[in-house]
Amino acid sequence: MSKTDTSLGTWLSLYSEAIAEVLVNAGYEWVTVDLEHSAITIDQAEKLIRVIDLAGAKPYVRVSSNDEVQIKRVLDAGAKGIIVPMVESKKDVLAAINATNYPPKGTRGMGLARAQGYGEAKAKNNYIQNTSNQIELYIQIESEAALNHLDEIFSQDIDGYMIGPYDLSSSMGIPGDFLNPGFY
Repeated sequence: MSKTDTSLGTWLSLYSEAIAEVLVNAGYEWVTVDLEHSAITIDQAEKLIRVIDLAGAKPYVRVSSNDEVQIKRVLDAGAKGIIVPMVESKKDVLAAINATNYPPKGTRGMGLARAQGYGEAKAKNNYIQNTSNQIELYIQIESEAALNHLDEIFSQDIDGYMIGPYDLSSSMGIPGDFLNPGFY
């Protein structure tokens, strides 16, 4: 998909493999498993990623923080995209890029899990050489501090961004007041 194409996706914050399958069958191209604001565990996320992937959509995961270990674990489970919350600086973006990519672009460690075909040579090599290079990285702008660094944040190699309006407005001292001139 080019950066100008539009795609249709949704968010999943309840653990239900059936709901994940229904969403994909309803035509969503991607489904985001939310680990930041839900009770979904890593084990449950792996199962949801598998259902979403096998049903034919892209499984994305919003991680709970910019944590390289959690990012690695959901990528090894087969996530095709990562959404990193509370990005405030170039340093934050670079940390997410490093965690998402194998060397030389990043510092992600090599696992032999579902994404890598559990170590089967052909699947592992395909993942390393092809699939891993197609993982999408999105960041969330959710604080006034991030607004002061937008140029350096957006100059990095990311696939896109999302605004977290509630956290952003709260950091501005106007929680939920989206009509406030200071917000827009």
